[in-house]
Amino acid sequence: MPVIDVDCVPVAWREAGQGEVLLFLHGLGLTRTSWDSQLGDLSDRWRCVAWDMPGYGKSSPVEQLLTVGAHNAVIALW
Repeated sequence: MPVIDVDCVPVAWREAGQGEVLLFLHGLGLTRTSWDSQLGDLSDRWRCVAWDMPGYGKSSPVEQLLTVGAHNAVIALW
């Protein structure tokens, strides 16, 4: 499982396939594994990326609430 360091917060993610990126964002209380079925079904056409938002799943806990801008910075990496 790859991890990207964003503003000193390790963010875990998973990807499958090649091509244009199809990014999967989970809701509150969920993790990147919520998208496992979709990654399997769609990875033959796209590069599917599912992340654990900071503080969820295998991403590191955060000490303070992150702003929408901070989440956008992570999303922009893909």
